[in-house]
Amino acid sequence: MQSDIRDKKDNLLTLWRRVRPFMSAHRGMYAVTIFLTLLTLGTSVAFPQMIRAVIDEGIQAGAVDRVYFWLWAMSALVIVQASAQYLRNFVLAKGSIRITTEIRAYILRQAFDQEFAFFDKKESDLLPNRLMADIGTLQNVVGTIVPEIVQGGLRLFIAGGLMIYTSPLLSVAVAMIGPTLAYGSSKISRRIRRQADPIQAAGARLTSRTRESLSGVLTVKTYDHQEKTIEEHNQLAQNLIDTARPQMKSNAFLTGYTNLLSEGAVVVAISVGAMLILSNQLTPGLLVTFILYAGLVSRGAATVSEQSAQLMSAQGSTNTLFALAERETKMPPVETPEPKECRGAIEVQSVHFSYPEGREFAAVKGVDFSIKAGEEVALVGVSGCGKSTLAKLICRLYDPDQGKICLDGHPLPEINTRWLRSKISLVPPEPVIFTTTLAENIRYGRTDATDEEVRWAAEQAQAAGFIEELPEAYETIAEDAGAQFSSGQRQRIAIARAILRRAQILILDESTAALDTRTESEVKKSLRALPHNPTLILISHRLSTIVDVERVIALDQGRIVASGPHHELLKTSHFYSELVQDQLITE
Repeated sequence: MQSDIRDKKDNLLTLWRRVRPFMSAHRGMYAVTIFLTLLTLGTSVAFPQMIRAVIDEGIQAGAVDRVYFWLWAMSALVIVQASAQYLRNFVLAKGSIRITTEIRAYILRQAFDQEFAFFDKKESDLLPNRLMADIGTLQNVVGTIVPEIVQGGLRLFIAGGLMIYTSPLLSVAVAMIGPTLAYGSSKISRRIRRQADPIQAAGARLTSRTRESLSGVLTVKTYDHQEKTIEEHNQLAQNLIDTARPQMKSNAFLTGYTNLLSEGAVVVAISVGAMLILSNQLTPGLLVTFILYAGLVSRGAATVSEQSAQLMSAQGSTNTLFALAERETKMPPVETPEPKECRGAIEVQSVHFSYPEGREFAAVKGVDFSIKAGEEVALVGVSGCGKSTLAKLICRLYDPDQGKICLDGHPLPEINTRWLRSKISLVPPEPVIFTTTLAENIRYGRTDATDEEVRWAAEQAQAAGFIEELPEAYETIAEDAGAQFSSGQRQRIAIARAILRRAQILILDESTAALDTRTESEVKKSLRALPHNPTLILISHRLSTIVDVERVIALDQGRIVASGPHHELLKTSHFYSELVQDQLITE
């Protein structure tokens, strides 16, 4: 993914350009936040003046009533400050969740717009991890980092002005440390940003491997690879630690460097201030006020420095995520006028195809065949012969390298993409079961279907029996990708979903492999009796699936080697007869 979707620019201006449209949509929230920030800062800078009054007007002058007056005023100010700070944090937290929700939806939409070949790349497996981790980073950016930089900057500016107003001479002495602090902080922050990308990649690899191990726990345990898996996890974790160590050192050094110079400024202020008091050029109250303002300036500088470093790190870590959103798909959706009808006739003309990630190996080589509307055809052959690849090409998940595929005489690249998707249902070998009710899993085929239509589809797929025996029936939640159901039950749910869609082309790719022969026969009988008479393409290794279809197309190494009814091919095709014989021996 890094090599395929890398952004040309890598700086804070790029991050701002990417995030600004989402933040701009919430101007009201940020306006309220700025008001509350100014209110909080106003109370902060008022405190030193009150403390000066307590010292100079109260303690020094021996006026107890003035002391109590200013103490009561400070107590009221504390309540105002705490309330403003609470409201500010609440508004920011709520707003940041909304903004990142919108960014997540935008990134997800852009990911779905990518061509299917994009998801064949091994790096795309890291996308879910990057999506979750980097979105969390962005939430921190819009909800904490940027507001803290703004607040820190305002604190630095306002307190700095009041510090100069309080004592210009002391200000000059303290300001000598400023350029050293700014230069060092900037240099360290840039180093932190450069170190962010490798850390994010190492973290994504660790998360992906952990998720893979847990989802494949059956294989891990049956092969007794627990210790090996833990060792691999520890190696990846150690790699993450080693990768992050330089940035840990940089962050630690930045904090120490900032604190050293900030506290050094206070020491300078006290030293010079003491001499000014002894020469009657400054009162004790003003010195305390100046030191408190210097402390606010120090806090502001430290906040801006530390949060800028975090912003640099966030900019690096989110670069890949936003670069995905800005990547131009190689198969943009076609938006031509929708055809008036779909009969379901398919023509495959001299098609050659190799997967983008394996160009040296041709998956389909010069394939020619046609399927009449409403015809039932089986694609058979050994694993890797091109059956599933042809199914994906017919769905236009890929485009052929040579040749063309037509639906009702129209080349697929000229057909409206959304319309084409609505006319084809593909049931893969390992169907996806979503974490929702069984009814909603089936209704995924057609979201406006009624409960009666959902039950009808389940009946046609021979799924109604086991569903209605469940305590919650169709309202049963399929947890953990339907792990509580058998492979055959999951396949029947997926077939029901495809039936409900009422697509004119129905492709079952090994979708009955986990069913017993009797159930498979009932499912096929239902498919043949569907009222809209779809074109059926059955991909299977099982003899029971193909013996009674109208036509069998046998493939070997990406080429068609035989085509015709099952009983004829047994007599005329040596390849097919051997394939069937091997299946009989296996059974």
